[in-house]
Amino acid sequence: MLSDLGGQDLDSVNFDNVVVSIADPLDGCVALTNTDMAGKIALIRRGVCTFTSKILNAQTAGAVAVILYNDHRAGTVVMGGTEPLITIPSVFMDLTEGAALNAAVTADATTAVSIHCADRASTAPRPTRALAACSSLTAVT
Repeated sequence: MLSDLGGQDLDSVNFDNVVVSIADPLDGCVALTNTDMAGKIALIRRGVCTFTSKILNAQTAGAVAVILYNDHRAGTVVMGGTEPLITIPSVFMDLTEGAALNAAVTADATTAVSIHCADRASTAPRPTRALAACSSLTAVT
């Protein structure tokens, strides 16, 4: 699920071969200590604090987008919250996919993904449009 928890229009989100960096701390609930986050997609695990806190911390660290993945709970969720300071998009995935991406990035720090959402047809006004399915998330490595 692609989420718009801030002010960015998500109708034209396209990231091609963008490197993923694992958030430190992984839950993203405090300022990230990553010194290499600029221009990358932050990978953050669900839990402890709000989605908006996690995304804003990643954005502050320089991330261009966030991939959040589930913790011990099954399935996926629709992320909620509003934070006008957020200007980057975020995607949510289940634990299995998120853990696999985490393992891939841990094994190879140059692992990249592509996120394409331009072909989503949505004319609904905010906030109805705020949470919508992304057309694809592809690991590139």
